[in-house]
Amino acid sequence: MSEDISSPITEVSASEAGEEEEEDFMDKGSKLQLEKQKRADELRAQEVFMKISTGIHKCRNCDWEYDEKKGDSFMIGGMIQPDTPFEELPSNWRCPTCRASKDNFLEVSEEILLINRKSNTMLNLTHA
Repeated sequence: MSEDISSPITEVSASEAGEEEEEDFMDKGSKLQLEKQKRADELRAQEVFMKISTGIHKCRNCDWEYDEKKGDSFMIGGMIQPDTPFEELPSNWRCPTCRASKDNFLEVSEEILLINRKSNTMLNLTHA
């Protein structure tokens, strides 16, 4: 009347032993590469990024770019003066090339490293 009961703990420890045996079969170069990859993943997780607007909005239909610095007055029929933020464009403003509405534009942004905890440095974002 003895029952063969395999406990989950035994199975977990067996799988851990399998991983250790697998590492034993790895050559030194592979072990070193695995350690480097783990360290790189740890460092990457410590980095903090920030998105900054470029002032450019791109039409999803035709890829025309509205640059806040230029406006659209250089286009035929353009009425928007340079240095006009995209948010301040009239709600009925349309893409000058394909006539898509304002909500068909996507903001182009850049992602920059703000804090690198590896070197304990922080990017200074103040403008001179």
